[in-house]
Amino acid sequence: MRTRNTQVNGAEHRFQRRLMTPLYALRNVREFYGVFWKKAVQLTDALERKLSAIDGGVCGVEEINTWANRTTMDVIGLAALGKEFGCLDGARSELFETYQEIFTWVPEKDVFMALIRILPRGFVQWLPWNVNERIDVTSATVRGICRELVRDKAEKFKRSDGKDGDLVSRMMRMRWQGLEGLVEQLLTIIAAGHETSASAFTWACSMLARNPRVQERLRAELLQVIPSLFTGDPTFDTIAVMLENLPYLTAVCNEVLRFIPPVPLIRRISIIPTTILGHAIPAGTQVLLCPYAINRNPGLWGPDAEEFKPERWISPETGKANNDGGMGSNFANLTFSHGPRSCIGQNFAKAELRTLVAVFVSRFRFALAQPDENIVPVGIISVRPRDGLHLRIERVEGV
Repeated sequence: MRTRNTQVNGAEHRFQRRLMTPLYALRNVREFYGVFWKKAVQLTDALERKLSAIDGGVCGVEEINTWANRTTMDVIGLAALGKEFGCLDGARSELFETYQEIFTWVPEKDVFMALIRILPRGFVQWLPWNVNERIDVTSATVRGICRELVRDKAEKFKRSDGKDGDLVSRMMRMRWQGLEGLVEQLLTIIAAGHETSASAFTWACSMLARNPRVQERLRAELLQVIPSLFTGDPTFDTIAVMLENLPYLTAVCNEVLRFIPPVPLIRRISIIPTTILGHAIPAGTQVLLCPYAINRNPGLWGPDAEEFKPERWISPETGKANNDGGMGSNFANLTFSHGPRSCIGQNFAKAELRTLVAVFVSRFRFALAQPDENIVPVGIISVRPRDGLHLRIERVEGV
């Protein structure tokens, strides 16, 4: 998606970061567990209805990545705007469809992104090819939709006395920098909060489908507490406390995020001369970081770095989840980056993934529809399975 160059630096960046950070503090993110739970249950209910529609069966094949994107778009609609997009109900959404076009991989997009990194941006955007045309159209479309969403929210904000708990309402209470400032923030929130979360959940399903032992161990842990959450109407705090205290659930989610980080490349520009491993880096140099490579580096993670191993995130002495996974350095895990430009929404992303995985694994036993299928990750902004993720899912009885 092409947007105006709105990245800020220096004092302005520090000011915005300081203003936004409290919104994503763990205590505030916990208030969204009710949204995560509602949409996770709605997802599994929809899948169960599809299974039942096939000769009343309890088993069938579904492409999960599309379901994941519909789910996370609905989550971000409620969390960011307090608005029900209805994607899981099959409602037509121009915003959802446009974002799907933006993030769906085609070879031409790889060429475009490669050229952007080695040639002047203006020259690449001047080239007369379809990718440029579609980028212009889709960027204008999502910006226009987000502008209308912010305007509608501003009107509702006035009528509700500004007491709503969604992210945009909270920014309005902080007197964020006008309409366009809110539009820019909403563009980022929807793109990052919807697509990368869908990617993480899709890859979680993929890894659990390939590792039935891990899947069964996780399900056994979940079934000790999940049934009580499905009865009644649990509060967000009840959901948070139960799920955050399941060590294997936390370990599985952490390992998914390490093993296949949703964002494959992180771009940074050096603002002062520096060195990397003894190599001089002049000011203004573009530096590309690859979380996938760093997160699987045996020198940082040990000889089993290329193995999907949730157990690395559980301390053998206590049986509780740890925060380091046995890594040799805090910088061994680049999934959310580090420093002043690290992902500000990582608590939100982890809580959402934890909830979606918990509900899905509790309700379904699943495996790859084609056990020998080579699932190819593709994408520049975020990573999806090239041909989708087709799972054979079976309803778990008694849940």
